[in-house]
Amino acid sequence: MKRKLIVIGLFLLTNFLNAQPLSGTKTIPGDYASIQAAIAALNVNGVASGGVIFNVAAGTTETLASATAGKISYACIPANYSSATSPVVFQKSGAGADPLITAFTPGTSATTDGMIILAGADYITIDGIDLQENMLNTTTAMQMEWGYAMVKKNPSAPADGCQNITIKNCTITLNKANTASTGIHMGDHVFNNTSVISVFATADAHNGCKIYGNTISNVYNGIDLEDYSGFNDQNNEIGVTSGNTITNFAGGAGNPCAIYASYQDHFKIAGNVINGGTGTTGNLYGIYNGPGNGSNLQISGNTITLTPGAVWVTTVYGIRNTMGNGGAANTVNIYDNILENFTPPSTASWPSYLISQESNAKTVNIYGNIMRNCTHYGGNYYYAIGESSNAANCVRNIYNNQVFNISIATSTTIDVIDYIASNTTTGNIYNNSVHGIYSNGGGNKGILLESGGTTNVYKNRVYDISTDGNGWSGQGLLTGIYISATNTANIYNNYVSDLRAPTTGYGYAADAIDGIFVNTATTCNILYNTVYLNASSAYTSFRTACVNSSGNTIGNILLRNNILVNLSTSTGSGNFAVALRRPSTSLTNYDPTSDHNLFYSGVPSINNLIFEDYTNGDQTLAGFQSRVAPREAHSVSELPPFVNAAGNDFHLADGGHSSCESGGQAIASPFAITDDFDGTPRYPNPGYPNNMGFP
Repeated sequence: MKRKLIVIGLFLLTNFLNAQPLSGTKTIPGDYASIQAAIAALNVNGVASGGVIFNVAAGTTETLASATAGKISYACIPANYSSATSPVVFQKSGAGADPLITAFTPGTSATTDGMIILAGADYITIDGIDLQENMLNTTTAMQMEWGYAMVKKNPSAPADGCQNITIKNCTITLNKANTASTGIHMGDHVFNNTSVISVFATADAHNGCKIYGNTISNVYNGIDLEDYSGFNDQNNEIGVTSGNTITNFAGGAGNPCAIYASYQDHFKIAGNVINGGTGTTGNLYGIYNGPGNGSNLQISGNTITLTPGAVWVTTVYGIRNTMGNGGAANTVNIYDNILENFTPPSTASWPSYLISQESNAKTVNIYGNIMRNCTHYGGNYYYAIGESSNAANCVRNIYNNQVFNISIATSTTIDVIDYIASNTTTGNIYNNSVHGIYSNGGGNKGILLESGGTTNVYKNRVYDISTDGNGWSGQGLLTGIYISATNTANIYNNYVSDLRAPTTGYGYAADAIDGIFVNTATTCNILYNTVYLNASSAYTSFRTACVNSSGNTIGNILLRNNILVNLSTSTGSGNFAVALRRPSTSLTNYDPTSDHNLFYSGVPSINNLIFEDYTNGDQTLAGFQSRVAPREAHSVSELPPFVNAAGNDFHLADGGHSSCESGGQAIASPFAITDDFDGTPRYPNPGYPNNMGFP
């Protein structure tokens, strides 16, 4: 039968042959002079059925006695270990300050040290017992690597992991000058040797542990659950019941994390508050999940603010997940997190992801997250949500996220939502709001599809995005929705508007601004979208298009029931404001059933065109319809009576007449547009032949 141990030093009772297991309620001070003495007794005597509670008086303080404090003792009576029916609780008792334990002084020891070490322990609860570094530990070698730690009992099978440990309501303060310092640690090793133990049995893993309500500061890493065995720990939680607060972490050249985990399953990180990173010059992570085979995972309700160092940082990640590969039916959920106020010094330059989901889980859901009020000064690229995975026959859902007030001061490209998936993956990107975005770089995109199987992009709002950058890598300055390397892209019921490039032009690409751009897609169906552009630029060469495509496009593009309005001002010879631009005179991949669209580019002129293909330009709808027949036979051209285009409200105003509504009937109840995002059509009679499409 396996032994379960708690260790806090070698305070062992020498006369243990007649010792009795502990039970009932004990007081500290009282029954035991200190927490150390109580743990020493527990190690020798074990615990009786019914368990034992240690009530530690509020305001109690003690300092661990020696460099051996926290080391394993094998003196526990074999049959008397904590279990579901005999739990052990150490808890604060009474009003006042939490009991406080100060670290021992290990001299010049370079051994990995911790203050409270749970070695293969089960059913232990520690509630409101604070830990702090000793001020006499002035060098890294002397300082604590761990506050609380959960490790294996044995260096080989049976390794005997910790089961059902709860650490809650504790304040842990170490010294982050020690880049190995971690507030709460769980490791796949024994206490005095960090060599990884390979385990392949449930009892050897760390399972059912809960870490919540703790305040952790002045640490290099906040909480880490480092299982490297490849055999997943099960049902561990960080937060959930109540969140942990992790502040003033990181600050050096390593790769620090507020929360890190690997090889977990049915794992939850929820409700935590993270704020720190100042001075960090390596990778910086708020939450980072490493490997995990077929893991099920929840990251939810966390609030994260990162402030990296003043020099180049490798990459900054608010949330990064690589856990969950290889699952046949597993799910990764990342939802309701707030990532805000990422503000580095003005000299900083680093790539950044607010959320980066990289695992090949079967199903991934990223939803309800808010990313806001962040400033960036450079570093090649910036992503608010990056979904990148290569697993076949999977599902990716990105929905109900809000990204706003993001400002990038130097030449950096921002792809607000970046989606990469295998050519058999189904993706659904919907009900997201992207607005208030500024970048000084070129090639910026509101929603970018870099690859995928069948990808549905619908009911998104992409608006109020501005750039002063230059064209980049053959791309325009700014695109609302960009489609590339996708088998089937269904782009429908989206709003794209208020895209601006006030001081620059197209650079290396054809257009400065495109509402929707199709680069490569086997099939691209563009349906029921509203694109409204009204941009201008002081640059000498400036062109725009509501919908554009490149010569790389393969397959078929279908346009139906869209409103495409371009009121932009073009500059420079051969540049136009157009509703629809195609890459050549060929109509091969322009679906013959394309129809029922509204095309409008202001008063027809040499610079305001319905259609342009780099050879021909059509100022009038009739000329365009003649050129592309039999396509667009029922399409129309007018400026619709929007409620407030300047305010990005593209409902049609009641009382007006528009070809968009039932063949030009007056727009009034019951024909008024219904709400865009409540799941109902904008028109009560969507089957009417002349109905245009709206989100």
